Amino acid sequence: MAICYMIVVKIATFGFIALLISVGMLTPSYAHTTVEVEQYKIEVGWSIEPPVVGIRNDIVVKITESGDSEGTYRGITSAFKNLEGTVMFGGATKKIDINSDIRPGYYFSSIIPTKTGTYMVELKGDIRGTLVDIKIPVEDVEPTAVLDFPPTSSNGNADIGALKNAISS
Repeated sequence: MAICYMIVVKIATFGFIALLISVGMLTPSYAHTTVEVEQYKIEVGWSIEPPVVGIRNDIVVKITESGDSEGTYRGITSAFKNLEGTVMFGGATKKIDINSDIRPGYYFSSIIPTKTGTYMVELKGDIRGTLVDIKIPVEDVEPTAVLDFPPTSSNGNADIGALKNAISS
């Protein structure tokens, strides 16, 4: 009996350790796109991912340059002094107001995406004398179905099964 208990404890302990290790390996994935314009790295994406049609979100922009030591970066402040942003979808365009985040080099613009599909951010102007004229795609906007629960559309068999369960309850 004691041997079985020890085996169960060892299996449970091993399982718990494996769970901790696997959770530690999880890292959030962001679908941000980074481009380089001379010495600057410009990263653009959505604040909340996945972006969902009809739900307010922010287009976020991060502008950095290399720091004093290798592997470090510093955020560029006042980058939008001479730089304009436009969001594009199909043939529609809208100039966006860019707001500064409290973190140096981070900027955002709030929008409510009204259609599913691919949006582009166009940045034109200059950053400290460096000309910028780029179009950067951001993650596709999804329909609300990615968040719907319970799903609004399902096959008939599932609906019949759910109805039977409700009646028997």
